[in-house]
Amino acid sequence: MATRDNPVRKLADSLQVLADTVNSDNPHIKVSDLVQFCRISYTAIFYFGITVKFPDLDPQTKVDHFLEASKKYDTIQDLVESEIKNGTARDKGSPCRTLARFRRVIDLAREVLEKILASGSSVIEYSSNGKLLHPAIIQDLEFYFAEY
Repeated sequence: MATRDNPVRKLADSLQVLADTVNSDNPHIKVSDLVQFCRISYTAIFYFGITVKFPDLDPQTKVDHFLEASKKYDTIQDLVESEIKNGTARDKGSPCRTLARFRRVIDLAREVLEKILASGSSVIEYSSNGKLLHPAIIQDLEFYFAEY
């Protein structure tokens, strides 16, 4: 049985919070909820072998940008509307720009996971065949997915 301290469980719980918000009567994701998801997921995304990296800055710095934005904006919608109104949405280092990049990473992760599901393989089987990950990461994956 999975414990709440398991990284995969934490990722699933964080995704559930976002999904519950999106599917609610008030589907406006709080910036603080996005920060929580990013903190949990940015490392997990790279465990899946995705070679996407944020240019210039490491993912933790991008998460820190969201953390700073969460002090000023309550929801993602507030953030986007304000940056568009102020003409800063396309500026380097803008939380909107970071949000767009993070969205692309999530989309790529979804595609990879859909391919794994379609193949009928587990992440470990898929990666051990050289289709997804460098072999050095497989041992770490076995730890993270051991309870699943």
